[in-house]
Amino acid sequence: MSEAPTPESPKRLSLMIIMIILSLFLALVLGEIGLRAVGFKPWAPWSLMETSVDNRHVAAMLAEKDAVHGWQNSPGSYTYPGYSPEVAEIVVNINDDGGRVTGIAKTPLNDTQDSIFFVGGSITMGYAISDDETMAWKVAARYPDSNVFNYGVPGYGTLQALQTLEEHLPKDQTKKIIFYGLLEHHLNRNVLDATWITNFIGPGKGSLPPYAELDEAGNIVRKPPSTRMPWPLKDKLAMVQLAERSYIETAFKNRSKDKQEVFRQLMLEMVELGKANNAEVVVLFLKITDKGREYFRPLLDDENISYAECTEAGNLVFQDEYRVTGEGHPNGEINTLFADCASEYIEQESSKGIL
Repeated sequence: MSEAPTPESPKRLSLMIIMIILSLFLALVLGEIGLRAVGFKPWAPWSLMETSVDNRHVAAMLAEKDAVHGWQNSPGSYTYPGYSPEVAEIVVNINDDGGRVTGIAKTPLNDTQDSIFFVGGSITMGYAISDDETMAWKVAARYPDSNVFNYGVPGYGTLQALQTLEEHLPKDQTKKIIFYGLLEHHLNRNVLDATWITNFIGPGKGSLPPYAELDEAGNIVRKPPSTRMPWPLKDKLAMVQLAERSYIETAFKNRSKDKQEVFRQLMLEMVELGKANNAEVVVLFLKITDKGREYFRPLLDDENISYAECTEAGNLVFQDEYRVTGEGHPNGEINTLFADCASEYIEQESSKGIL
């Protein structure tokens, strides 16, 4: 026969519940302290503080939302301090069409002159350096009789570069050359895989860029920009931020399996677009590891897609002394080597009437 509950039993039960709650709370507090101690932080929203010179501020300042690309360069003139005391202030001028200036005489388009287009991401755009330090500006100075356009946009991959050309490539019969600045991680950007989502730096809270995937028949399907609501309290608690990142890495890990085929098909679309507009597409290897070069060479060769490896710049671009001090993107010296690479390709192919 069981004993009847004593009068103290409800008090004991309440005490146990309180102790469990306090223990869980303490565990959460200790876990949060531990995560922050090893470097994990809550999610930080975009900041437009006028005194900020960090990359979040600069990227937000230079960008505006776009229904097709997710974001694009925001027209205007911008001057902001260098990323370290020894770096001069940075001057960025964006034309009304979103392209970065490449010299006073290069806009608007002269439809009787041949044209050189640069498309790609932040390195193509010349992020963290002034207009006259970019490779596009330096190429423009070497070819004063050609229109030179810099449509590089920070964060863009192959898909957005292709979309940019679809928007801006003129439908005239002048000769054109298109330099697409390739970075190895463009493969991840094109499919919006877990590594790109978790490291996403595009403007706008919860905004995600367009991406491409394969349908059941193995053909490219383009997906438009979208929004994703952040998890509650991720801007307050590092553990929520970490949990969301872990979820994304699990939920989207399968997107990577098609990234090579997606890249191949996007490049073929870019080449066909070029042919339809009297343009040759050339892939510039801007920041590619040795392993990446071994991958891209046979793929581009098999599809008869032109490319320039930019070997000299490629051997130096990963070294700290050739990066913008305090920031990390290639400095003006490396951009000179990129310009050399593009110019050498033009000269080598001049006998074929490339321009």
